Amino acid sequence: MTHPYAASVLMCHAPIVIPAVGGGRGAQCAATTRAMREAAAHLARADLDGLVVISPHTPRPAQTFSVVAEGGRDDFAAFSAPGVEVAWTVPDDVVGALVDAGGVGLAGDKLDHGAFVPLWFAQQAGVDVPTVVVGLSAHTTRADNLALGATLARACAPAGGRWGLLASGDMSHRLSPAAPGGHDPAGARFDRAVCDVVDARALDAVADIDPAVRDAAGEDVVDSLEVASGALGRPATLPGCRRLSYEGPFGVGYLVAVLDGPRQEETDDRR
Repeated sequence: MTHPYAASVLMCHAPIVIPAVGGGRGAQCAATTRAMREAAAHLARADLDGLVVISPHTPRPAQTFSVVAEGGRDDFAAFSAPGVEVAWTVPDDVVGALVDAGGVGLAGDKLDHGAFVPLWFAQQAGVDVPTVVVGLSAHTTRADNLALGATLARACAPAGGRWGLLASGDMSHRLSPAAPGGHDPAGARFDRAVCDVVDARALDAVADIDPAVRDAAGEDVVDSLEVASGALGRPATLPGCRRLSYEGPFGVGYLVAVLDGPRQEETDDRR
């Protein structure tokens, strides 16, 4: 399947990795902050014409995916950092194509932290392009996620140009007794399994992770990765895939990675 994504990344969405939010505690997640900047720079170097952000927290109707319908400006005043801002415009043609395809409803004009945090890093790196923010369904299946990814690729391709794909997600929320969801030993097992998937450059292999382990881990990264896999055409391997960092200093796992897969013109060049 041909896809329009010139650069693809996985970024976490913990507000604390933004220096103005983390303050003194930011030293404990400094590796993640550096990796977020590296992932954002990777998007910026791709000279993008548009960006898709996949967030597991964007407000949405319970039974559908959603897309932010309007551009706007938002800040992080809720996290005591009103000077941390993002502003975005929306490509109406792509949003319209997603809604027309069915199964995608309209969200408002505000960003949740799942979109805000990675988008802030991207904009700090110089990525200032029309942005499609997609929210994941509260009741989703793997087939639904893969189909949404394919729909995203079809919706973006007619718009032309070079697109970026930014999948947002955090790993286990149960890595330690201090974690927001409490401690469960499955959390560390889950995080190792996802890191192994990225290291093997085989994104579709997230389907092989034990569902019981995934559920016990209290994660919100797999759905985003499945949508990304569908958007990239589900290649057997992602040639440019590489882990930039992983750590879990506050009981929540933060994984940042490049997810680049082959584009059609790259395949043609090798013939």
